[in-house]
Amino acid sequence: LAIAYRRVGDLRNSLQEAQLAESLDQQDADFPALLGRIHYGLKQNTQAIAAYERAIQYAPKNAALHSELGDIYWDQGNAVAAFGSFLEASQLEPNNPLYTIRLTQLLLKADMLDEAKVLAQEAVRLAPDLGAVHNLLGMVLFAAGDYRGAIKAQEEALRLEPTEAVYALNVAMGYLAIGQKSKARQMGKRALALDPANQEAKEFLQKV
Repeated sequence: LAIAYRRVGDLRNSLQEAQLAESLDQQDADFPALLGRIHYGLKQNTQAIAAYERAIQYAPKNAALHSELGDIYWDQGNAVAAFGSFLEASQLEPNNPLYTIRLTQLLLKADMLDEAKVLAQEAVRLAPDLGAVHNLLGMVLFAAGDYRGAIKAQEEALRLEPTEAVYALNVAMGYLAIGQKSKARQMGKRALALDPANQEAKEFLQKV
């Protein structure tokens, strides 16, 4: 019943039913995990974290629970706790690229570029057909000053997902960084054609 209420957007009644379900069975990780998702949907992050921590006590080897808890910490801006949760998820499921991507993003945000590069390369190995991982590697390389490496990675991202305006704009920025303004302008125009409302692409074209 809690799931049914949640599916129709009635989170208040869903919360009540999930609380009742957990009180009846305090060994099943599914019920506190559901409570965590409901609290998160209600923007009650403190209660969501507590619920997920209970769920993890019941199912400590469930990588998805650690990852979902990491997402909440991420939203809170608690990078250290988020990193710990995603690292635990990654150790439980080392072949899941999602967790490696999350760890890379946190390292990039913390300007830990050598470590971020290693993980970004691992993400590419795990999911070579996913444009997002090539784009992420490109972002790390760009931040490290390897602009040609960044262009190569982000061009591959764009090849895999040719409708992604963000990838085209990132390629444009790479070309600008190495002084190839003509190619930068061309890719900026492509980004804007893919997403005419993209304000960053508009500002980029004004600059070049």
